[in-house]
Amino acid sequence: MSSIITVLLFSVLLILTKILDAELTCEPMPMDSYMCMHPKLGYNLTSLPNLLNHASVADAALELHQFWPLVKVECSAALRPYLCSLYFPMCLPNQGTLSPCRRLCEAAYKGCAPLMRRFGFRWPRALRCGQWTDEGSCYEGPVDLLSHKPGDICLQRYNSLL
Repeated sequence: MSSIITVLLFSVLLILTKILDAELTCEPMPMDSYMCMHPKLGYNLTSLPNLLNHASVADAALELHQFWPLVKVECSAALRPYLCSLYFPMCLPNQGTLSPCRRLCEAAYKGCAPLMRRFGFRWPRALRCGQWTDEGSCYEGPVDLLSHKPGDICLQRYNSLL
């Protein structure tokens, strides 16, 4: 009887080890994440499930693509790194993924939320900054990113459309 229990416990331990190893496996940035295959982001390894619980590259890429117009109009230099850190987070081998820093989120929000409001959209709940922290290890985006003043170019360029 005790040998059966030992075998069962060993089997459970082996399965848990495989599950944990799978969660910490860093993979090259997938081709479907073209918006995040940018050299200035500072990383090219990611892992799924992501911070928004997408388990597949296709699901993450499809949802990420809805933000392409905001990235394209450059309402904030922080938007692309922030979105990528959520949908295709930076993965450090043997350490796991990094969450975005709150200040990266806030820079994206300050630049893009006003433009979104002008067109009747709210900042998505899943992207809200209160869930992130600047303490410990977090993804800050490119080194010079947070020195830019968010939103200025975008709002000047698109105020005339309203």
